Amino acid sequence: MKQKRPIRYLFFGTILATIYVPIIIYFPNSFLNTVIGKMIYSIVIILVTIGRTSLSRLLKTIITFYVISFVTGGFLLSIHYMIAQSKKTFFDTLLLYTRNIYGDEISLLLLVLGFPFILWLIKIWSDKFILDSFKVKQSYKVKVFWNDCLYEAEAFLDSGNELVDPLTNRPVIICDSTFMRNFFHEEDWRQIEKAIIERNITIIPQPFIKSFHTIPYTTVAGEDQLLAIKPDKLEIITDQFRICTKRVFIGIQLGRLAIGEYHCLLHPQIVTLEKVESVLS
Repeated sequence: MKQKRPIRYLFFGTILATIYVPIIIYFPNSFLNTVIGKMIYSIVIILVTIGRTSLSRLLKTIITFYVISFVTGGFLLSIHYMIAQSKKTFFDTLLLYTRNIYGDEISLLLLVLGFPFILWLIKIWSDKFILDSFKVKQSYKVKVFWNDCLYEAEAFLDSGNELVDPLTNRPVIICDSTFMRNFFHEEDWRQIEKAIIERNITIIPQPFIKSFHTIPYTTVAGEDQLLAIKPDKLEIITDQFRICTKRVFIGIQLGRLAIGEYHCLLHPQIVTLEKVESVLS
């Protein structure tokens, strides 16, 4: 769901979910072992984990909760069935079989390795789904918050942009000087332009020098460096969702971008970094 929650919320949600196991073992006729009881218990788990939320977000989280449960459970059951119906070999001894409370044989190795593997696949697939939806449209509105200023610009999704900061592995988007000069006074901007041209970060005005980073990159013409800032927040707005992130750098390109009225080139990796909020919720 890409929702940031304090670790204590996840801890208490995990404890509550785990308590359900001894409940159904020692109290098999409990109301919590009915379909309605299980659904109520799952809603309580979600509320404890994510805290107070809107009804639409709660419904989406419940659906996600059950989809992940059914996908992971179905995968593990399918693998168990395939192994059980196959000819026995010496590899079966490596699966560490044991019996569950119902007397069925299960593989501990498959549970320990298979469960996190399936969760990883689900995450990869969900990120790809969001990214594909993001790529359908290439023009977006972006809001940049930095230096106590907020400015909005038209942005273009550059699917070929693979530039990242080598130290933090954060993606780098490119904004032209027409847009970036809005964040500075005229005299400060002239000094920054000179620093970019001369590749000399030391001549940047003192109040801003700690905010700038030098990001190396390689082109067909050879190695070069890009002067970039770390924004306080970057917000990308689409017709269906909103993406907010702080884990990004903005590289400054002198002159205008050669793609119409756009002032920013977006990095496709941004959609996998932070939570994606529905504009309808």
